[in-house]
Amino acid sequence: MRTVNPKILLVHRVMNELADSLLKVFIPILIYKELGSIAYAAAYLGGYYVLQSLLNMTLGRYMTAKPIVFILLRLIPVLATQYLLVAGHGSLLLYGLIASTACANAFYWVPLNYLFASSAGKAVGKATGRFRAASVAGKIIGPGISGIVLTYFGIEAVSTIAIAFFVVSIVVLLVSYLSTGNEAKVMSSIVEAPLGSPEGTAQQPQSPFAAIRIYLVSSVLSGFSDTADIFWSLYVYTVSAAFIDVGFVAVFIQFGVLGANLVIGKLTDVRKWLLPALLPLLAYAVIWIVRPYAMAPISVFTLSAAGGFLVPFFTIPIFANFVTESKQTHSLSRCLVSREVALKGGGTISIAGYLATGMISMPFILAGVASLLLAVPLLRIFNRIKAV
Repeated sequence: MRTVNPKILLVHRVMNELADSLLKVFIPILIYKELGSIAYAAAYLGGYYVLQSLLNMTLGRYMTAKPIVFILLRLIPVLATQYLLVAGHGSLLLYGLIASTACANAFYWVPLNYLFASSAGKAVGKATGRFRAASVAGKIIGPGISGIVLTYFGIEAVSTIAIAFFVVSIVVLLVSYLSTGNEAKVMSSIVEAPLGSPEGTAQQPQSPFAAIRIYLVSSVLSGFSDTADIFWSLYVYTVSAAFIDVGFVAVFIQFGVLGANLVIGKLTDVRKWLLPALLPLLAYAVIWIVRPYAMAPISVFTLSAAGGFLVPFFTIPIFANFVTESKQTHSLSRCLVSREVALKGGGTISIAGYLATGMISMPFILAGVASLLLAVPLLRIFNRIKAV
């Protein structure tokens, strides 16, 4: 099977995330503005979470067998999303965005992570740090630009910019993919190290799911924080009613993430990441709990940057070790699909908590509690890897 040059994959991530982040953070806000209730924005999130999970479970094996095909197909729902944001109204906007967003995400993340896992090599922690840093570089530029453009030029201008970058990012990836020969040696690294060997895990699992069960638990818990980030943007908008404020909050978050991504990856590879991961995790839980009570502009930006800086210190070790152990199960495709479904499962529970209580602070409280609970799988993963 063909693979992709790792450096080209990083270039693709920068450009794709720039395009994606131009409007992604604002879609729930636009639904809120159009339909007049945060509950509709929550329904959008829950609807596309469920539909994306169903698509991943149904088509997952095909997505990893033909990753580049699905990444190309993703352009169709991306274009549909841009059209709906410009011309959609009412129920058409809501249900159309649920379908188009679910397809766009389902066709992208499992194939992309499969390409990354195939080309990561042995230093997975370092590769993960660079991979995430490339994503963040695009996210730093996108929300700030879109916040300004939305305010002064409207949604049509942002959509035009986004489509251009989406197309270029896909062309870059496709050219690299087609120019790379069959990489049997790279792909064979997925199955070379049998479980129980020095390169494998300490115990021989009975199934792929037994091998990655602890990672699935951590993914469910991480899903609470991912969804809380979206609700945080909604909350900031309800307070300030300004797209620019939301855009700059997103930028401050990504500056923090970028700084940490380049630090923790190396520690992951040498297995010295427990304290650098555990302490930021506990601090991150506290930040989620206090955020709604610190809405002065300086507090919003400071806490956003601090939270963003802390996240990679515990997510990169988890993801890097997940990739390593998943490649050793001989079922990388199933592992990647299971992780995506677990992430969306945690997010769906968070949304249900908001809808049941009507409290905008509920996703933040749940994210704080989930972050505290994440310390348990974090310790288990470290002890499991250390035992090898």
